[in-house]
Amino acid sequence: EVKYRMGKYQDGQDLYHNYLFRLKPTGPTEKMKQEAEERLSDCTWALEVIRKPIVEPELFAILDTSTNTLNTREFSEHSPYLLGDVLYFSSSRFPFEKDRVFPKRTLNKVLTVTGENFSDPAQEATFNEESKHTTHTTFNSRGDIMYYALCDYVGTTLDIRCDIYMRRQLPDMTWGIAEKLSDTINMAGFTNTQPSIGPVPGETYEMLYFVSDRPGGKGKKDIWCSKLLDGKFSLPMNVSELNTPGDDVTPFCHAQTQTFYFSSDSLQTLGGFDIYRSKWTGKKWGEPVNMGSPINSGSNDVYYVVTNGGQTAFMATNRQGSFNQSEEGCCYDLFEVDYVKPQMVAITYLKKDGQPTDKILPYTTMTLIEVGNPDAKPFRVDVDASGKYNFELLPGKSYVLIGEKKGYTPD
Repeated sequence: EVKYRMGKYQDGQDLYHNYLFRLKPTGPTEKMKQEAEERLSDCTWALEVIRKPIVEPELFAILDTSTNTLNTREFSEHSPYLLGDVLYFSSSRFPFEKDRVFPKRTLNKVLTVTGENFSDPAQEATFNEESKHTTHTTFNSRGDIMYYALCDYVGTTLDIRCDIYMRRQLPDMTWGIAEKLSDTINMAGFTNTQPSIGPVPGETYEMLYFVSDRPGGKGKKDIWCSKLLDGKFSLPMNVSELNTPGDDVTPFCHAQTQTFYFSSDSLQTLGGFDIYRSKWTGKKWGEPVNMGSPINSGSNDVYYVVTNGGQTAFMATNRQGSFNQSEEGCCYDLFEVDYVKPQMVAITYLKKDGQPTDKILPYTTMTLIEVGNPDAKPFRVDVDASGKYNFELLPGKSYVLIGEKKGYTPD
């Protein structure tokens, strides 16, 4: 289990296989055997995912650590959301001064940052509560209504229970008073948290998605949704096509691409929480697809949000050595995800007597063929006087490149 959680999948696979088929120890329960079989399958699957790190068609994800200027070593930074040029995020770095528990616990508060690569000093948001967790900010499609969670510790533990609030933007661009959402959203005695709101494809209303451990779900924490009609929220419905018997958390709906992102610890994962995406089918959200490596890791990967342009995303992960079983634990860091199309620059050179020379051969024809994919069509291009062409490739695939010119032997 430790090897699997550390992302050492080959070691985990070997140990699980040894446990199941060689040692054959006496005494383990049927549940232990079943878990070992499932984890063996997870390790085998994870090795294949690592070998082919493709997360989107024709796009490859690169995790950028430029946001490390916002991250702390001993506290969590999470819940990112980019509104215009302002990045909102939450951090647990603030001491709970009025805490009666010793040692004193910390509070989450919302911070904002601007500047190139978010290099300006982070500022505390003006709407933070003094003795509550203020966290999980998100905004409607117009950007003039903010939704967020206010949370309290449950007794003397580190567990927290939340309710969802909203604030309206005032004419002077500040945020108005806190308005608690209705009791249908904030069911008493249960946590109601991690809001995300956006338009529904083909509809005129917006849908509020949030996470709750209320009864009527499929598992522990489930994703729920509620229609916003004429300023009122409908009775929440369970997003049953996405929820599992475990925890399903940190929802985000990207309206432009009609894609839903969330994290789960009960679908097939690389370890802990993995980020999944689902496409709108016209009636409901489709089959969840694991985002793969490097988005996911052997640790917890959560709070995935995509910017309006779709080429950049932000997420939180504790992959740098910290381990916990909750998306609200310690210690997460913020990461920026940039999507790029990798290119291969191909240049044709002249061979003489079978040996390469430094003389560029112009006006050739190049053909790129994907190996192992019978449905892929060869891409053929006539090259100009430079003898050079840039091919867009996908990582994790194999290609053959053929150069040809009349009067010359192809290679």
